[in-house]
Amino acid sequence: MRDDATASAAMLGLPGFRVLAVAAYAGEVEQAVETVEEVTGCPSCGVVAQLHDRRPSWVRDLPAGGRPVTLVWVKRVWRCREPWCPKVTWTETSAAIRPRASLTERARREACRRVGQDGHTVAGVAADFGVGWATVMAAVREYGTRWSMTPTGFTQ
Repeated sequence: MRDDATASAAMLGLPGFRVLAVAAYAGEVEQAVETVEEVTGCPSCGVVAQLHDRRPSWVRDLPAGGRPVTLVWVKRVWRCREPWCPKVTWTETSAAIRPRASLTERARREACRRVGQDGHTVAGVAADFGVGWATVMAAVREYGTRWSMTPTGFTQ
């Protein structure tokens, strides 16, 4: 069965990721995820990389069932096998989750939409997502400038 065809991956709805485990913790949902990519090339020289390490990265996602959701992305750290290559190790990245982000990109867009279109307070949305006011306000500032309000809602 393909990774993106599993029930847990379908429920997550985050392309390029698979769910490793799900647990309830302190009234919240925690999902351990990893990317589906098993083999990658060095971004500098193209040689097939080897797995060097794994590091967890915690990021908030869209709430589920009225509870905040935390993704624990078990990131792969890759190592180039070519001794002369200047790129020794690197950590995988995803367009869905920025480096050092507090929220996934889809959660940032949704937070902005809820504040701008639905008229929710920044503090209320922050509480729903389990993050601070400044995190939601940063998403509103960024995505709000990309979108414009029309009588039928936001457009990009």
